[in-house]
Amino acid sequence: MDKEYHLTAYSFHANNTSLLQLLEENRKVRHDNNAKTIRLLEADNPGVDYSNYERYQYERNRGGWKSLNYLLDQKLIRDIPGYSDLLDRLGNKLIFTDPETIINAVNRAQGVSFLAHPNAYFHGISLPTEQLQKWIDFGISGIECYSSYPGILKAEDYVSFCKKNDLLISGGSDCHGTFISTKLGNPRITLDMLNMGSLL
Repeated sequence: MDKEYHLTAYSFHANNTSLLQLLEENRKVRHDNNAKTIRLLEADNPGVDYSNYERYQYERNRGGWKSLNYLLDQKLIRDIPGYSDLLDRLGNKLIFTDPETIINAVNRAQGVSFLAHPNAYFHGISLPTEQLQKWIDFGISGIECYSSYPGILKAEDYVSFCKKNDLLISGGSDCHGTFISTKLGNPRITLDMLNMGSLL
């Protein structure tokens, strides 16, 4: 897949070696991409300096990651879509481990995995059924049907898909701090709306 998708995972064995290794590899991908992004921007942007970037600190309750917050503070971007557009212009593509490998690792660690906020990846355009089917083929346990992202497909459409395909149903706000507008408690979700299997 040529896009960064997000997964949530629950109830896995936290000391599983294979899963820990994959997580560390993906952390390194993000770290190295952060550094490369700043290096590429240095030449044409007087306010960007790699040595300053290395010393840069930010309040962790803002959420996000280092290069994102640095570029927000430098006023070179305004939001995550701006960051993604910047990476595209620089030709600095993030390539993480493929989703099937990650899902299989979660499964082997006796956890369950969910495709998070399916309406978030194409600016509110919902994932088509054929793409949702791919996630079933990858071995996903469920879909985060309830999220704060609007889209053509509503929560009930994803719920219907999950029920039809025997998938678990979760929900979440995708709140990661102040750098995005999503807030805790939005949408309002009650336990009767979910199907978390043995997790509840």
